Amino acid sequence: PASSPAAAPTDLSLEASSKRRKTTRRGKGADAGALAITPVPAAESEPEPELEQQGLEGLRERFVRYREGASRDAEVWHRPHDASRPPPPPDAEHTAEAMDGEADVGAEPASVYLELVRAPASFADPVRVDVVPEPTFTVVGRMTFDHPGVYLVSVRAFVLTDRQARTVAEWDPAAHRQSDELHGHTETMRVEVSAGQVGQCLDVEFTFEELRFRTTSRMALRYLNFAFVSAAGGCTYLHYRQPTVVVSRKNDQLSRARDVLRAHSGLEPILALPAAP
Repeated sequence: PASSPAAAPTDLSLEASSKRRKTTRRGKGADAGALAITPVPAAESEPEPELEQQGLEGLRERFVRYREGASRDAEVWHRPHDASRPPPPPDAEHTAEAMDGEADVGAEPASVYLELVRAPASFADPVRVDVVPEPTFTVVGRMTFDHPGVYLVSVRAFVLTDRQARTVAEWDPAAHRQSDELHGHTETMRVEVSAGQVGQCLDVEFTFEELRFRTTSRMALRYLNFAFVSAAGGCTYLHYRQPTVVVSRKNDQLSRARDVLRAHSGLEPILALPAAP
């Protein structure tokens, strides 16, 4: 069973040290195709606290599942050998066709390693229905591909109850029914892989800009998991060990919800929520 979460820090900075490669992603603006994890920009108003890399290390747990079951020891999911596609013909014409812009339906990465790189510190306090926690949850998938082409890769967020979190090693995202409790739970990225990038590790960023709860948790704990699920079988998922309680926009629920969190962790909540407008 998952152990109680460590105290979450309130540091404001997070920046990945590794270099990011360019790919194509959904988004707005001229820089939508550049993958980069940057610190929260300075602003006149005080930014919402986010968890730094060291603090997140104590709040995330990674699992890899194959047909045989889940494993804490494995860090990277690898596509099963029996599901591997035959290699493409090594000619320039095929490479040009693969990069023509149409995604190769059913094509998947050869390996996936998920990393939760940003999380809002306010998640340790009760969160309100239909309010996106700021800064948003961000997951980076470190992936390799065994042939050039255009891939559509998805990472999904799931809501877990306290009981499911206590047996998270047995949890299977493929068998988890996604309810209406969570909005904006799936992020899909379009990844272009050139012939020169085959076999190299590419970082693909999944930013859950619309992730929010749609219903209250009725004073029960709620956890989040982030998962890549392979159509060929197996998956890799991250368990975020910091629970929250989802409340309505009425302020009279905050005190009771904080008592629930305090009883779980024995710690004071990190932040106080502002009054509802």
